[in-house]
Amino acid sequence: MKIEVDTHVHTVVSDHAYSTITEVVAEAAATGLKGIVVTEHGPAVPGAPPPFFFSVSPMPREKAGVRLYFGCEADILYSTGELDIYADQLRRLDFVIAALHQPVTAPSKRERHTRAIVNAIKNPLVDCIAHPENPAFPVDMDVVVRAAARYDKLLEVNNNSFLVRPGGEQAYRGMLGACADRGVRIAVASDAHIDSDVGRVGRALELLRAIGFPEDLIVNATFDGFENYLHERRARVEAFVARNEIFFEGCRFEF
Repeated sequence: MKIEVDTHVHTVVSDHAYSTITEVVAEAAATGLKGIVVTEHGPAVPGAPPPFFFSVSPMPREKAGVRLYFGCEADILYSTGELDIYADQLRRLDFVIAALHQPVTAPSKRERHTRAIVNAIKNPLVDCIAHPENPAFPVDMDVVVRAAARYDKLLEVNNNSFLVRPGGEQAYRGMLGACADRGVRIAVASDAHIDSDVGRVGRALELLRAIGFPEDLIVNATFDGFENYLHERRARVEAFVARNEIFFEGCRFEF
């Protein structure tokens, strides 16, 4: 069990990360990754890039033999699921992660956290929920997994969580069991903030092996599998854009 694309990587653009895109790509190539998704934080996070950063990317599509994807880690601001990156920008990205973060959002009740994540899942421009097991934002995981199944979205197993967000393993076990039962796909990611962590997902894979999680539900296990998912994403986003006039404002999808 392995991954060929790391779907959650930060660079110095996010301010609290430590490595440049060149350093990140070099590490990805050295570890045998075929692709990485650069997912800088949305502007609500202190030190994150401003909104216009997500409008256009100057990054090459390939560097040192590694495919580069331009994404983001948007912040879920309210229980309505509103994000801190404009819809017109989100639709131009390759891969959109959404997450609850402190200090952007203050921890509240389990029901509000659940509603916020489910509303983000309903957003056609969102692909994946990052670190849904976060103990600071407990959720009704069965409701979250059912929403992911209904809207065909991804849930993340975040390797960095085992270090910086301890206490979430039981929530992950419950989530993964429900995902396996409902056929919900996951992304396994490093959430690297330094080049030496790129592609390092050992703790996450250890958990997946321990519970016998189906490898065919890991969307980034292979490069081709991830490319196939992105083809689905493009079709979904194009259909959404065709039905809606896009304005420069946050997306709201009521639960």
